[in-house]
Amino acid sequence: MVAWVIFDEAHYFYSDACFNSHLDQLLWKLSDLFSRAHRLYLTATPGAVLPDICAAEQSNLKTCGQCRFCHRDRAGKLLMYQFPNHSGSVKLAYFRQIDEIADLMASRPGEKFLIFTSRRETGDISDTRSYKKALASRSITFEYLDRFSKGGAVWNEVCANSRFSSQVLVCTFVLDCSVSLHDPKLRHIVVETADKTEFLQMPKEHIAR
Repeated sequence: MVAWVIFDEAHYFYSDACFNSHLDQLLWKLSDLFSRAHRLYLTATPGAVLPDICAAEQSNLKTCGQCRFCHRDRAGKLLMYQFPNHSGSVKLAYFRQIDEIADLMASRPGEKFLIFTSRRETGDISDTRSYKKALASRSITFEYLDRFSKGGAVWNEVCANSRFSSQVLVCTFVLDCSVSLHDPKLRHIVVETADKTEFLQMPKEHIAR
């Protein structure tokens, strides 16, 4: 009999639901399938997914007591452990145009930038939303990664050395999978998102100093 089931990066049950329509069914079925086991949900951003976990666990547990899905008459109990959050040490800045970021990079040549873009670069320099165009016009050295270049020279360098050699690395969320960066020159992370969970996950996943 299975004693423990561990759901690592449990926030994906919430954040990936916009393109994976089966996640809610999977969460409910897994909690029911392993109802006799201890179930451990791990995530650094529990806020958005906690109500979903409580809803899925409602037939098994006396859950968190903080949301409308909770039941107080079950035999089991959901325990939540929270560790100190250091995201408050991050200095936030907001931008509207790519040129704003490119100008900042040009003014700080000794500092590196990691950019998570929500769209794949096409290489079309006439595209006003292209980082390549903005960086090349300012003579800023940069590299680019997406799922089609995974396994190439840039990807291998990042995996082997936990850093990139250019001033800027532009990438899609292909890097969002067990890749950490260790580089004292890496001082800036640009995340194209308005989603709180996604925003908080990006620095946590990849930066270790």
